Amino acid sequence: NHSIQVLFILIYFLTSELVTYLYLSQVGESDPGMARYIFLILIPILIVISRFVLIEPYLLSRWGTTPGKYFFKMSVRKKNGEKLTFKEALGRTLRVVIYGEGLYISIFHLIAMGYSYYYLVENGETFWDKKGGFSVECKDVSGWRVFMVFFAILMVAFIFMGLFFRIV
Repeated sequence: NHSIQVLFILIYFLTSELVTYLYLSQVGESDPGMARYIFLILIPILIVISRFVLIEPYLLSRWGTTPGKYFFKMSVRKKNGEKLTFKEALGRTLRVVIYGEGLYISIFHLIAMGYSYYYLVENGETFWDKKGGFSVECKDVSGWRVFMVFFAILMVAFIFMGLFFRIV
């Protein structure tokens, strides 16, 4: 049932954002100096990575999609149409983080994204999907849906900026 899936995903993201906010508000009051800024950067990065490395494989193995893929009408399956196992989805996610995102390390991130795009255009699929034997199904997406996702991302960014500048 898609409504249960969306509810689960929404609860997870709202809970993680609340935990991040509560943690950062405590750090802002009790830990002055450079350590405060390190934690302001480190904790959100760890939460983002945990989402990718722990939550994405679960969602892909359970429903074949993630919140972003769901909103853009995409799903990831094995070439035979079956959903990925958790182990397969974890391997795919780790390859995305390493090869597609360059472990989120500044210059490596840009190089990895550029090369991934080049590989996708040249081969019609990403390196990690080819290596795992997966296919990504994409359905047509309306302009209204793209606008709503963009608007939601923009609102979340403004909320984070407001929280960050309030804490700093």
